[in-house]
Amino acid sequence: MDVQRGHCWRCEKRIDGSPVYCKYCWIAVYCSQVCSVSDVFRHSVPECEEWGHKQCSNSQCGEIGPARKFLECSGCVGTWYCGKSCQKEDWLNHKSSCKGHEEEVRFAAQRIRATIESKHRKPLPQPFYVGNAIAVDMLNLKNNEYNAMEVSASDIHPALTKDYSVLSVGCGNLRNFIHTATCLPTEFRGKLHTTLNDFDPFVQARNVLFLYMMIAFANKRNIGAIVTTIWYSLHLSKDHYEFLTGCLRKLIEISSKRLSQATQGIIDISAGDLNLIKKVWGKWLSLECCRRNRNYINLQQQRQKWVGTRNNMTPLLEKYKEELNTEDAESFEVWLRDGIFLATAEARRQYLGYGNPTLTGFVFFQYSNVSFAGAMDIDRNIHVDVGSIFKHPEQLDFVYCVPPDLHPFGTWDHLSVQKFAKRTSLIDMYHCYISDQIQHAVLCLTNIKQSVLFVVTECRNLDKSVPQPKYDRIFTSNIADYVGTQNLLVTFKRFLNTENRFATLVTQHWNWYLIIGRANFDNPLNPMELLLRSLDGSASDVMRRAALDTGKLLIGTSIVPGHYQEYMNNIGDFVTFLKADFMACNPHNPVPTFQDVTNSSGAGLRMRDFRRGLNQVVPFQYRRNVRQVNMLRGQMSRMVEWYIPEQ
Repeated sequence: MDVQRGHCWRCEKRIDGSPVYCKYCWIAVYCSQVCSVSDVFRHSVPECEEWGHKQCSNSQCGEIGPARKFLECSGCVGTWYCGKSCQKEDWLNHKSSCKGHEEEVRFAAQRIRATIESKHRKPLPQPFYVGNAIAVDMLNLKNNEYNAMEVSASDIHPALTKDYSVLSVGCGNLRNFIHTATCLPTEFRGKLHTTLNDFDPFVQARNVLFLYMMIAFANKRNIGAIVTTIWYSLHLSKDHYEFLTGCLRKLIEISSKRLSQATQGIIDISAGDLNLIKKVWGKWLSLECCRRNRNYINLQQQRQKWVGTRNNMTPLLEKYKEELNTEDAESFEVWLRDGIFLATAEARRQYLGYGNPTLTGFVFFQYSNVSFAGAMDIDRNIHVDVGSIFKHPEQLDFVYCVPPDLHPFGTWDHLSVQKFAKRTSLIDMYHCYISDQIQHAVLCLTNIKQSVLFVVTECRNLDKSVPQPKYDRIFTSNIADYVGTQNLLVTFKRFLNTENRFATLVTQHWNWYLIIGRANFDNPLNPMELLLRSLDGSASDVMRRAALDTGKLLIGTSIVPGHYQEYMNNIGDFVTFLKADFMACNPHNPVPTFQDVTNSSGAGLRMRDFRRGLNQVVPFQYRRNVRQVNMLRGQMSRMVEWYIPEQ
């Protein structure tokens, strides 16, 4: 769930009066009875069914009561009993299905193991300059170390004077770092240490460049808007291009020590890593970016190969546009056509005569017989050492490398954008919001003691660059999809700060439903039945017939094609996946119970049980029905939190 604690689960307003709790699960909370009733359909199955009342599976009993008072089968974690006597009495009936669940876990574990082994040999098709997940606050102090209710208004909370360290493994771009800085409490007096790790020198070249711009030119007028434009826009004005190339020239000549001095000690990067990304900066400078000159790189033409080629992204983009309202769909079409990310008025006022070289980089299928479609979904065993490719990035052909399904509208929370910017085109709204986020981060960088360590290496080699790590938060992107969850936990458990009881490691799981296929409710068998379920039990027959006739939901909840997962409960399928994922790392062990997974058997961490309540740092999942623009996959994406149990 993605609603902040103390806020209404329907309208998201802060609850100042008497809260109204869901009477079945006592977890969902609302500001009024109206919001509670309006949220019945969205909340009833995917959340309340999991958290609320259970029914005894013994057919001779059938008692219903709160989940906390029931026993669940430790084998399949899908059957509930009111007591041990009912569980024992029902075993003969339940035995076959429970054993069938074990076989399903074994089969899924084999598939996961095969996937892990093949993905170890696969390179990424292109750098992730834009990203594919919503920016998150990696600290979220207000729900962890800092609780404003614990001290009087005149006191400074002790958590606000402490130093914190965050590790982002496979960090991608700077969006999480920027959003974390903007979410720091205004009273924060400590120091924030951030380590951004990514093995891709192209991605890290942009990260260091943009952070340098934000710090060294903090006083430059509209620096937030300038960085935003260079971050996303295919074409640049002369002023923006000259600012970009001026920064690149300074950075190419600078040493790691001087770079630290030029950024008030904020940027920390080893000489070896700096020299590697300097090769990328040098290649960007060597590209002919002026539209009027010969040998112009013509990024627009290169981009159309991604947009225009009939490949497996085409139906994805068409489906995405279908889910947008008319105005947003038109804005997205403009973005897809032009790739220009500037406020409309500014774009009309300036001549954008230069291509943006920082949107170029390495694309794997340039060096193989892999097609555009294959590059986005490589499922063959390709023996390529990605590390060796990236040792000499300057020797590669630099081309436009951002596929159209990765766009700025997908990586910043649309709900936050809507609250900040007035309703105009998507491009205007998002440019305004991101510019403000960056401008706010600039103020944080200058007013709050911070340090950012950039590390260009594979995550398994990270301990060589961070010899004595003590991190309060560790984010691992979806690396678990590639190496297995337990392997990841074993690797990074020693990086957690054992002295902080709020220290958390976050794993993301994006491809799990490919292993447990039935979890994807993209095409329900009976859409009309799903439609009827949207109506409250008190709805009249007239209302029900109207719903069937118009195909619309009458209680303020909307379902668009592809969002059916939002209203189905596949938590049990995700539990099955996690058990299989752990077994894939230990194929000779017995099928683990969910308790084994919760205790991360062997890794020494404990999982925050998403079936019993909310995550503390980031949402376990996002609501897609209020974020169509973010291109979410409903309940398919998951974030799981792990912590060190108290001794």
